[in-house]
Amino acid sequence: MNGTYRLVRCVGAVSAARAGTPMVGSDVRRTYGLGGYLRWFLFCGAVLVGPLRADASDDPIRGAALLDIGIEVSELAQNRFRDIGAENYTLIAGMRRTALPRTSGLRCMVMNVQLSSEHLADARTTIGLSGNTDGLHGSLSVVRLYHDWYPVVWSAGPLQVRPVFSVGIGWHRTVIRNPRHPDPYDFSAGVLSVAARMRIAPHTVVWVEFPFLDVSLNVWRNRSASMDAGDLTIARPDALTAFGWVGFGFSFSVPFSCGRAGAGGPSDGSR
Repeated sequence: MNGTYRLVRCVGAVSAARAGTPMVGSDVRRTYGLGGYLRWFLFCGAVLVGPLRADASDDPIRGAALLDIGIEVSELAQNRFRDIGAENYTLIAGMRRTALPRTSGLRCMVMNVQLSSEHLADARTTIGLSGNTDGLHGSLSVVRLYHDWYPVVWSAGPLQVRPVFSVGIGWHRTVIRNPRHPDPYDFSAGVLSVAARMRIAPHTVVWVEFPFLDVSLNVWRNRSASMDAGDLTIARPDALTAFGWVGFGFSFSVPFSCGRAGAGGPSDGSR
């Protein structure tokens, strides 16, 4: 569910189209496979731990942390969760201190998903496309690194609800290919993002995040976000991109020794 769609340049796509060979997305998806994103996760993991350790006080309770692992659901659902794997996946990883209702943390989100023809043709979930939208296909790649603030928590029995506000940096690229037009459109951008989401934790280890809104300023872009692709017109703003997501995942307590030597203490169980 995203507000900007960009087409990926597929090596050999033009010549293949002219030769009558169907254009497929494997060349594009291979460029952004799991290996490249694994490097992003290693980098993000190092960034996650550093500020949390530096921000912890001598109180060992404040050094307690929760690790979040999850997925973004809506981008996988639009393709009916088909072909999940190295070329179609979403991942969320984050860490935050747990002891106080007001806390902070960091989060890394990476996705590389295939956009179905049904999704691209649906005006309710895909904006900025007009003309003949039959048979379109493509992909969406996103990387975000957020700094999160949890200003308050509302509790009712085991249920906890937290609003979360974030600022971040990242990159995204969208692919849309029109089978009736030989030239694919490739739009990518480096961004500064602001995001807000509602985190609902019905259980100690399970959470859902909805709504989840990300609005990004495209500080660098490779081309205009608009294009005429045969009988398809893509009209999107150059400066801004908006995404609507749904997160789902699990939280795990992790040893996080930041206090006095030999000291320890329980966390408050906040999720």
